[in-house]
Amino acid sequence: YLLAMKSVLRTDGWSIQQIDLVDHFHYYDPSTSPKNYYRYNSDAWERWFESDMQYFNRVQKSAWLQLFEDADFSLLESEETTGDPGDLDYASQFAHLPDGDAECMQLRVVHRN
Repeated sequence: YLLAMKSVLRTDGWSIQQIDLVDHFHYYDPSTSPKNYYRYNSDAWERWFESDMQYFNRVQKSAWLQLFEDADFSLLESEETTGDPGDLDYASQFAHLPDGDAECMQLRVVHRN
């Protein structure tokens, strides 16, 4: 996706993205954690929750920033909205998230091509 976007952006063009990192089920049931998807490994997630009707982003802040960097975008500005993910039993793939990933609910980034 990022490489395709880079290919259509003109040289020195800007990319402005707002990325929602909240479990979308939280919008329908606010009693759940905004990061409830942390409880499920990929196999369980794909079996019970993955949907062709609605995409759920489980990619976290640090990974998104790395993806943009790997696609050779230059980060100009980054801003995030944070919140409390609550107490969860983390699936092993999320057990050692980098600092700030669990608390980041929305990520806004500005990059230059």
